[in-house]
Amino acid sequence: IRCWDSIDARQARPTQLPFATLEKLASRIVREVPGIVSVTYNITTKPPSTMEAI
Repeated sequence: IRCWDSIDARQARPTQLPFATLEKLASRIVREVPGIVSVTYNITTKPPSTMEAI
């Protein structure tokens, strides 16, 4: 899971989600998506030129 807060899509910071929300998301993804056994939450800041995970 990688959520961003950004005004211009050039610079962004990770969205701060409540832990309970992250638990619900992870549980639902693992339960409903075949083959998924783990979910991660990426809080790495974004460099000015990339939005996608590298």
